[in-house]
Amino acid sequence: MYVDGVLSAVGAESSSEIPPYAARLWVGCQQRNGIYEFFVGKMDEVAIWMRPLSAEQVLTWYDATKP
Repeated sequence: MYVDGVLSAVGAESSSEIPPYAARLWVGCQQRNGIYEFFVGKMDEVAIWMRPLSAEQVLTWYDATKP
């Protein structure tokens, strides 16, 4: 996860791409033991790609889209 173009956290995902799913995609919500936990706060300019981006690509995208 990148915040303002800077690497903030790394997850355990090892896929080279995200396969298409028929299920809904939730941003800011996770389910643990049948309980939904929602992000409290504001998210701005969330973006999802079908492939991993390099740190340089993320920074380039961030610089090109920041206000």
